[in-house]
Amino acid sequence: MALLSDRIDISEDSRRICGQQIDADEKPRPEVTSSAAKRRKLRHNTTDTTRTDGEADDRNTDAAADAMTDSTSGPTLCDWMSWELSECRPQNVNDLCPEVFQIVLAKYLKANNWRKLVPLRLVCKYWRSNIDSYLASRHGFQYTGRVSKGAPPPVMNYYEFNAMLSFYPNMRQLIVKNFTVSDHLVAILRQNVPKLERISLYGCRNLSWKGITILAVRFPQLKFIDVSNCELDENRLSILVENLRNLKIMNAINPGREVTGQCLARLGPNIQDIWIGLNHLRDVNPALRALVSGNGRNLIHFGLIVSNYSTTDWSIITDNMTALKSLKLTFGSYKASSLRPLAKLSSLEFLVLAEDSRNENESVLTDESLLPVLKGCANLKSLAIAGTK
Repeated sequence: MALLSDRIDISEDSRRICGQQIDADEKPRPEVTSSAAKRRKLRHNTTDTTRTDGEADDRNTDAAADAMTDSTSGPTLCDWMSWELSECRPQNVNDLCPEVFQIVLAKYLKANNWRKLVPLRLVCKYWRSNIDSYLASRHGFQYTGRVSKGAPPPVMNYYEFNAMLSFYPNMRQLIVKNFTVSDHLVAILRQNVPKLERISLYGCRNLSWKGITILAVRFPQLKFIDVSNCELDENRLSILVENLRNLKIMNAINPGREVTGQCLARLGPNIQDIWIGLNHLRDVNPALRALVSGNGRNLIHFGLIVSNYSTTDWSIITDNMTALKSLKLTFGSYKASSLRPLAKLSSLEFLVLAEDSRNENESVLTDESLLPVLKGCANLKSLAIAGTK
């Protein structure tokens, strides 16, 4: 039995109940009777045992019955609990109905809390089989480190990480965030999740060129990778770009101060979306020329962070990325006329402009500079502006 599919969340189903059905030959539940019926029943039982005491006893019986029926109009909670306890019989955990089993696990499944879910595998073979089936059906997981302000990322607990991945043999996507790692991380990935297609290593530092090479060679099927804030250099980023030929999406925001961007000329043929931060470079034009000299010219989505807008030759993008549908630019210094080249992107549908104007007196995002862009980008559906004064 498959424990749960990805589309079902029984913890949100308030109609599901937990309990045993009563068979026909079992003792029925206490029925709610009227006050008059209770009085008659009590009077009848009492007069059978005290009939010889005369009419005074009958009056006392009526008063007692009236007092009892006035104090309650039905079975009390204690009556109900007593009945439930009297009906309880020892039951094997394997005989629990599927609904009960699923309710027990519901809160763990919703939170995807594998630390609490895994010990439940020890209850019995039935639970172990179903929990393993559930874990095998999971295709994604997130493993995040807690970063303290001013402190380096924590060192990864490889024992825990390896134990966690061993329960997810069919994992397709993995987020490992904010850890100080080593090449041992790649060895664990290679051993446990060979089907991985999407991976984010955001903020994971200290991967050597050897670890990066193993990652790129052992996972050629990767379609998405995020190496933002990983402190890479040009050589290690180049290894990823050259070997991941099936890559469709790459995030490399602040990948490392030694990245020059020349490796972008060797992107694979399936690349569609790049978000890269080159704000550590004084001159980003060589990197942009390298990007459009290869498969980067076919990008559909492009995000770029630069420190100096005014020195950037935007015609490199507007003259070559003719298929571009969405563009996100984050920039620092500027000139009032710098937005005009963007008007050439006639196929553009989504445009995001964010400026860091902390050290500037004027904003480039004025009506005068935006109107030519709006006129030239006839297919524009959305314009988002952030950071203006």
